[in-house]
Amino acid sequence: MTDQEMPLNPLQQAAAVDLESIPNQIGYAVLNATDGSIVRPISGSLSMDDVMTLHKMLLEMGDILYTDKNGDQELLKRVKVDVGDAGYNMCISKNGFIYIVKKQLIS
Repeated sequence: MTDQEMPLNPLQQAAAVDLESIPNQIGYAVLNATDGSIVRPISGSLSMDDVMTLHKMLLEMGDILYTDKNGDQELLKRVKVDVGDAGYNMCISKNGFIYIVKKQLIS
């Protein structure tokens, strides 16, 4: 099996997601859903304070960061928070990563 045929590990999968191509995005980060650690560096105008606040908000919502009892499906589909002229979109993947994208709101 060549390197190109080898399946990606979860960290490689998180790095392979093209967050730069999302329209109007002005920053992004990828966190480990289990402990909130940064898996992919924070970019753009998204700050560490933003990321930690959003992660705390997700934790306060309860068990949405976990999969259902069969492990078939995530309980969190998407959470969007608009603050001023920015919107924060968050979702979780089955491999246990939280994707946060900060977008410029267009009025």
